[in-house]
Amino acid sequence: VTRKGRPASSSERKKKRADGHGEDEPEEDEETFSDADADADAAARLRRKAKREVLAERAKRKQAKRGVVYLGAIPPRMKPQKLRQLLSPFGKLDRVYLTPEDPATRLKRKKFGGNTGKNFTEGWVEFLDKKKARRCAEMLNGTQIGGKRRNAHYSDLWMLKYLPKFKWDNLLEEIE
Repeated sequence: VTRKGRPASSSERKKKRADGHGEDEPEEDEETFSDADADADAAARLRRKAKREVLAERAKRKQAKRGVVYLGAIPPRMKPQKLRQLLSPFGKLDRVYLTPEDPATRLKRKKFGGNTGKNFTEGWVEFLDKKKARRCAEMLNGTQIGGKRRNAHYSDLWMLKYLPKFKWDNLLEEIE
């Protein structure tokens, strides 16, 4: 490396060898550059660490704004995708979890000629905004799911409850 900080060309290296300066003798300028490099690396590490902390704080604040709604009963043949479609006009949804029915119950239902599809018993929906989650639960609880009269869920009722101070992590702990 030359004194100006740019790499030495092959002709400059040949001149150094001819003058008697070997490759194994470090120059004073190289030591100062290595100190500067170490300082720059340390500063970069500190910036990355500060950025990670800021991002973690933002994620924590976003998590605190989320709200979870409990669905006490899921109508037969209603899938998570349909549920997401029905609830999305009330606010942005993040995660949906529906508990599948007991396998023994499903086998019994299939054996006696009932619906062979997968049914769910209860569920949880996470909204990105807890105010919208609360409003959705208050507005829809006890009302008809609706749609057209021929719709399979026309006469079914919503059974929703907003869960204050309940986060998705609590649900994951319960499931395990």
